[in-house]
Amino acid sequence: MIAQIINGVALLFHGPRYLPLRIRCIQWLNRLAGSSGIFIPVTSFVLDFLEYNITKDGGKPGKGFEFEPLSTIKVR
Repeated sequence: MIAQIINGVALLFHGPRYLPLRIRCIQWLNRLAGSSGIFIPVTSFVLDFLEYNITKDGGKPGKGFEFEPLSTIKVR
């Protein structure tokens, strides 16, 4: 029952602002799984972290960071 509540809290808030809360929920679920011996899947929460691009400037690329359009790339 408590695993479902923690799982619901982790899924309730999306976005990079709530990543510390989601990390804490993953830790709680791992401790609960370790102490009870029951498998609790947390892989989906961990893989969600890969979707977020967190930088100090709010996710904006730095100066000089531009991609060339594919039509301008020369193939040798």
